[in-house]
Amino acid sequence: MNDLLLNDDYLSLEYLTNAGVLMETWYGFIDYARFVTVTPVLKKAITEHLAQAGLCDTGRLKILSEEMQDYLLHEKLRQLAKTGLAYYAIVLSPQLYAKLSADSPSLLTRRINLGYTGAGMEVQCFESVRSAGAWLKIKTNVQQGLANA
Repeated sequence: MNDLLLNDDYLSLEYLTNAGVLMETWYGFIDYARFVTVTPVLKKAITEHLAQAGLCDTGRLKILSEEMQDYLLHEKLRQLAKTGLAYYAIVLSPQLYAKLSADSPSLLTRRINLGYTGAGMEVQCFESVRSAGAWLKIKTNVQQGLANA
């Protein structure tokens, strides 16, 4: 059973119990201030549910401003990595995905490292929820297999 944590005009936040994934689905129009105020809510949900992975679907937002993109791809990722989240998939609109692929491909696949401990978070951007979900399924199954070894 899934746990709906937040549902308002801009965001549906749900913990997918069987997958261990915290899923953010953004839609409509949202301003920068509202976009960034959700990060503490996410951090709390990750900690409470011991989530190992997150999926952020921004593909339904009407506009993802440059300021919001910068926050998402830099500051928010650092904050989420500190919670212990191991994997984070970001779904972008096809237009934004194509632009980042051309202008800043290093932002599409990377690892957020936390000091010298080896801890960190793998981040991958996608054009669809389906491909993001498939990547998370592979990553979390591999992690569970290592934990059981």
